[in-house]
Amino acid sequence: MLRSLLILLLFIPVISPAQQKGQALSDSLERLVVVEKSDTAKARLYNRIFNELFGMDHDRALITARMGLAHTRSMKWLKGIGTFQDNIGRFYSESGNYDSAVFYYNAAIQSQQEAGNRKSIALTYNNLGVAAQNIKSDFTTAADYYFKALRIWEEEKDSTQLANTLTNLGSIYLLQQDYQKSLDFNRRALVLREKTGNMQELAVSLQGIGKTYLLLKDTARAMANFRKGLAVSEGNGDLQGMASAWSNISLGYSKDLRAVAAARVKARQLWEDSNPLHPEAIANLGNLGIIYYDIATKDSLRLVLRDSLIPADRDLLLKKAAGYLSAAIELSRQTGNIDNYSFFTGALAEVQEQQADFKNAYYNYRFYRDAQDSLFSQENKNRIASSESRRMLELNQLTLRDQRRMMWVLAAGIFMVAVIGVLLYRQAKARKKSNTELVKLNSELDEANQAKARFFALMSHDLRSPVSRLINYLHLQKNNPGLLSTELKETQDRKITEGAESLLDNLENMLSWSKSQMEKFRPQRAEVDVSLLFDKLRNSFGTYENIRFTFTSKVEAIVLTDFNYLFSILHNLLQNAAEALGSTDWGEVDCLAEFSGNEIRFTVKDNGPGFPVPMLHDDKSEGFVIGNKKGLGMLMVRDMVTAIDGRLEIANTGSGAVACLYLRT
Repeated sequence: MLRSLLILLLFIPVISPAQQKGQALSDSLERLVVVEKSDTAKARLYNRIFNELFGMDHDRALITARMGLAHTRSMKWLKGIGTFQDNIGRFYSESGNYDSAVFYYNAAIQSQQEAGNRKSIALTYNNLGVAAQNIKSDFTTAADYYFKALRIWEEEKDSTQLANTLTNLGSIYLLQQDYQKSLDFNRRALVLREKTGNMQELAVSLQGIGKTYLLLKDTARAMANFRKGLAVSEGNGDLQGMASAWSNISLGYSKDLRAVAAARVKARQLWEDSNPLHPEAIANLGNLGIIYYDIATKDSLRLVLRDSLIPADRDLLLKKAAGYLSAAIELSRQTGNIDNYSFFTGALAEVQEQQADFKNAYYNYRFYRDAQDSLFSQENKNRIASSESRRMLELNQLTLRDQRRMMWVLAAGIFMVAVIGVLLYRQAKARKKSNTELVKLNSELDEANQAKARFFALMSHDLRSPVSRLINYLHLQKNNPGLLSTELKETQDRKITEGAESLLDNLENMLSWSKSQMEKFRPQRAEVDVSLLFDKLRNSFGTYENIRFTFTSKVEAIVLTDFNYLFSILHNLLQNAAEALGSTDWGEVDCLAEFSGNEIRFTVKDNGPGFPVPMLHDDKSEGFVIGNKKGLGMLMVRDMVTAIDGRLEIANTGSGAVACLYLRT
């Protein structure tokens, strides 16, 4: 299972000053901000200070970015607003906070789109890809973002940023074991960097090509590229590049375990001096633990020289291996790197097995296998291939459009007047079409926001009652502990446990539902087993003592509708009936499923006081909408019924209330 994990250097674009560096420069820039009169110059100073502090003091960098954002918002300068939103996203990405990073990156894209700043949009797409790859190990999403950035850089003819994005795509294909494509992307990046003369980035390309050759089992070419990259980094004084090179060189030593250990120790020292939280620094730390494990388990003949670097005692070697792996796992957890976290957890499992810690070894290995199966599934590979296919299709469409444009230009000399008329007509038609699509998109967005608000109101309603009963019981235990007998306490404990289990089941259902509905809050039709539906409803209302719930199904056929919508509608009708009965003794609520002509009818009937008169007339006044402690009103229930193409009828009888839900078979 053990292997050397290759984590590639990803480019997060930053602008660094060319003269003073470090704390002294940031302090001097902060003094300039105070006296600077020009708002635009002050905003640029904030951006320079952020980039200086980003590698040294993250907390101060975040404060500076927020000050810059507030300043540019007061100026109403969209380009500046987008820049600082991107800076804040970089802070959260570096901290492993994926959701916050994506939030600010998306806000930056929107601001830059309004400002018409395509290069900044491409930079943010690249940063989104870095976050998806480094934090979530979501290679499909990362590839989509990188291809979006790549298309913009190709159109803008920006060789520097184009090379960065090509390198990132090379890392994606390397992790997906498509080595030839990885090599192609890295070679393209190398050619561009040789032309621009950026030595630091040139070293990165050489390291990436070396890694690919190593996985292609061409060790000679791999080591040649690693050492060439190391020489470039040493000449440039780039500690991080040197650290990366030594990490990679250790991979080429193969079976020379002592040379591997020495190279990784050298890399670790350089990483500690440059960027100890870099994904590759964490990978090197974990791989150092793996080397000590290999020496402890494979060098039984003591062929590896033992000294201060490599202890002679086997138990001490295993202890050092476990220590380095545990440190790498903790750093991976802190930075949100799922790939490193899962891999080194699997490696730690093997060390624990040698230490006879079989229980922890088993659990860690199980976690490793589940995570790896998810990260490197064939489905991910297919999705990435699909992303590239979409990009090639877009390029073909662009080429075809260019050819058509050239044809019109050539024909313009003969039919100038006619061509101008046609172009004006097509322009007006395209603008009208764009406006129509924009209105449609805005309408869909409003609909989605309204559905989302109703969904969270539904969650509040379904969770309030079980939690309220639990809190009341806990208050009773605290204020009057002797009020309940032992037998009654046991009965209450059992019922609360059942209610908690039902609450957990409802939580899982709602979370699963919300995940499936995130793109558009619309029903997903599928076959629904009425018996299973009634079992889940029966479990949800099993804790009521004074109310008898009965569920009867006379329907043997399968209902085609959205299970979660149907469950929520019936659950809330039953809940409203239970709340109407209150503390009434001998309360009864019946739920019946039966055929009614060509429809299936679900009937909820109780022996309570009945519905209020305004509700019977579909009154949408304030009393029947979602409010504090009022639960889910009939307005929400009717909305959900409409969404699944059903109809709802409610009425009062002489003995209570009845609600009938009709669905087409």
